[in-house]
Amino acid sequence: GLAAGGAAGISIRTAVGWGFRRGVFSNEAGLGSAPIAHASSSETNPVKQGLYGIFEVFLDTIVICTITGLTLLMSGIDLDYGTSGSIALNISAFATVFGGKAAGVIISVGMSLFAVATVFGWALYGVRCAEFLFGARCIKAYQLIYVLVVVAGATLDLDVIWQIADTFNGLMAIPNLIAVLALSGVVIKLTKAHFSREERLRPPPDLRRRNKALRRGCN
Repeated sequence: GLAAGGAAGISIRTAVGWGFRRGVFSNEAGLGSAPIAHASSSETNPVKQGLYGIFEVFLDTIVICTITGLTLLMSGIDLDYGTSGSIALNISAFATVFGGKAAGVIISVGMSLFAVATVFGWALYGVRCAEFLFGARCIKAYQLIYVLVVVAGATLDLDVIWQIADTFNGLMAIPNLIAVLALSGVVIKLTKAHFSREERLRPPPDLRRRNKALRRGCN
């Protein structure tokens, strides 16, 4: 009983650990990188833009990653528990419905789009950070270094790339989470002000019911 409990605890810890690593990699929550893109939006209300950011994390990790996991579990393919997964597992799961060739094409196209979007997205983030720290004169040098790193990343061992990514993600998250905690009071204040304003502008219940009745009559 004790051994089984210990094994179950280790399994849960490992699953949660890898879940956090891959989840953070997929949505960048807490890293402080996504605000670079959100800051360029035309939206002037920080609370609204923040809600868009929260929805992105929910859709990317809670919805898409959960669907991927359920696809693997429900496909009936053999899962070698306790080992690192691979793209071949996803192809095998999709192949149970679409066939091997179609599954390979679907996964390959999806991975290619994800990779290209990631490369361009992080290029933009890096350029903005380098420009802020060193000025516009360093942009060309940064872009050259970035291209070389992309080539190296495409040729190095995958396990090494994941370890490097996890390390740098952690280094990014530490100062950003400290800043998030320091600014939590401002976030709470702005959020309360936003929703109190929305509530003041919201029509009273009797008017909302009358408007619904009018819309039904018009339809």
